[in-house]
Amino acid sequence: MGKLTWSLAIASSAVLIGSFSHAHDLGVIGPSYAILERDLLDVIHERLAQHMHSGLLDEHRRQLAERSRRYLARPAGVRLPRTQTSRTRTVSLEFVTTEAITDGGGTILYPVGTRVNPLVFQPLTKTLCFADGDDPDQVAWLQDSCRDPGTHTRILVRGDYPAIAAQLGGRLYFDQRGYLVHRFDIQAVPAIVRQKEESLYVEELPLR
Repeated sequence: MGKLTWSLAIASSAVLIGSFSHAHDLGVIGPSYAILERDLLDVIHERLAQHMHSGLLDEHRRQLAERSRRYLARPAGVRLPRTQTSRTRTVSLEFVTTEAITDGGGTILYPVGTRVNPLVFQPLTKTLCFADGDDPDQVAWLQDSCRDPGTHTRILVRGDYPAIAAQLGGRLYFDQRGYLVHRFDIQAVPAIVRQKEESLYVEELPLR
C-alpha cells in the first residue's frame, strides 16, 4: 500500500472517531412501555381449562362423536333414479401412461405413452351389484339376486349402512361419494357390472 493510500485511511479513521466523540444525547423521543403480550401456550391452556370447567369441551366432544356416528351410519353417497328400462353398455378402463412405470428395481415396465388395460393383469372375478339402500325393493334384490359372496359383491350407493348390513348379513360395501358409479358410468340402479373380454359390461336392471 502506498503512502498516499495510508494517509487517506488514517484521515478517514480520524474523522470517524471524531464523529463518535462529538455525539449528543437527543433525549427521549416518546414514552416507552414494557411488552405485556402473554405467552400463547399459557392462553391456550387457560382457555382449555375454562372450557373444561364450563362443560363446553365435553359438549364439543359429544357433538363430534354424534357427527361421526351419523356419517358412519349414512356415508356420503349419491342419489340415482330407479331403473325403468333395461340398458347395457361397455366401459373400457384402458388408459395411456403419462409417466414411465417402473418396478421396484427401477426397470421401466411401461414407457410414457403406453396404453394399459388393468383388466388384462387383474381381471374382475365377481359381478358387482349396485343398489340404493333407501329403496326396500332394491335391498330385497340384493338379498335375492346377489346372495352368493363367491360370485357377487354387494355395493350400496346410499342408505343406512349398518342397518342394511345387519339385514343382509355377509359382506357389504359402500360406494362413498359415488366414485365407482361415476367411474363405471352407472346412471340408474339397481345395476350390475361384470367383465366381458377385456372391458366391463354395465347392465341397469328394472325390477319386476
